Amino acid sequence: MNETRFEQIEDYLNGELAGTALAKFEAQLNADPALQAEVELHRDIDIALMDKQEIPFVQTLHDIHTQAAVDTHTVEPAPLVEEPTPAPPPFLRRRIVRFAMAAAAAILLAVFALPILFPAQNNTMQLSENTIGDAPTIDVWRSTDGADPMTKRLITAYQKIEQKKYTEAIPELNEIYEVTDKDEAALGLGYCHLQVKNYDNAIGVFEKIQAKNSILNDTASWYLAHSYLRKGDVQSSKNILQKIILSKNVTLKRRGQAENLLNDLEKIN
Repeated sequence: MNETRFEQIEDYLNGELAGTALAKFEAQLNADPALQAEVELHRDIDIALMDKQEIPFVQTLHDIHTQAAVDTHTVEPAPLVEEPTPAPPPFLRRRIVRFAMAAAAAILLAVFALPILFPAQNNTMQLSENTIGDAPTIDVWRSTDGADPMTKRLITAYQKIEQKKYTEAIPELNEIYEVTDKDEAALGLGYCHLQVKNYDNAIGVFEKIQAKNSILNDTASWYLAHSYLRKGDVQSSKNILQKIILSKNVTLKRRGQAENLLNDLEKIN
C-alpha cells in the first residue's frame, strides 16, 4: 500500500484532516470505490485492534506474542546476554500491526475484490481493444506533391495516426476540421480522442458525422459504439450496434462485426 495514502486514510479516520485537505480527500473518496473499500478496511482494523476477538488474525498475533513471552521465561539464558532492544511504545506497535494488516488486505483486495467490483468494465475494455480493428485511413494519395495545403496537412495528420501519435494529431485535425468541415478530418479526430480516452469528445465528433449522413457513417458508427463501450455505457453501445446490423447502408463485413460484438456483449452483461 502506498504509505502516503495510508497516512491520509489514518489522518482522516483520526479526525486530523481539515480544510482543503479534508475537502480534497472527501471528494476523492466519493469518486473512488477502491478508496472507499480501503477506508472501510481501516475502520474494520481499528475495531479489531480494540477487540482482538473480532478478527482471527489479530487473535493469532496475540497468541504468538503470548507464547513468545512464555518461551522467553522458560528457555535457559545464554552465556552472553546482549542488551535487549527496547520494545516500541504501544501506539507504535498498534501502528505497525495496523499498517501490516492494511497492506496485506490491500493485496487481497487488488487480487480478488477489484475484479469483482469492476468486472464488466475490465471485460468490455478488453473486448473493444480486441475487436475495434485498424485505424481509419483516407482515400487520398499518400504523396503530398501537388496537393492543396489543407490536404497536405490532412495526410500528415493521418500519418501521425498510423504512427499512434494521437496526441500530436488532435490539434492538427481539429483545426483542419474547423476550417474545412471535412468528414475525413472529423473521423481521424474522433479516433484520436477515442485512443487517448477522451470518450465524450470522440462521441461528439462521431455523432456529428452521423448527423450529416456521410459516406463515412459506417466507420463512424462503429467507432461510436466502441467509444460508448470504453466509456462504460454498454447499453448505448448495444443500441448503436443494433442500428448498424439493421442498416442497409453498411457493408456485410461491418454488419458481421457488429453482430459478433453484440453477441459477445450479451455474454458478459
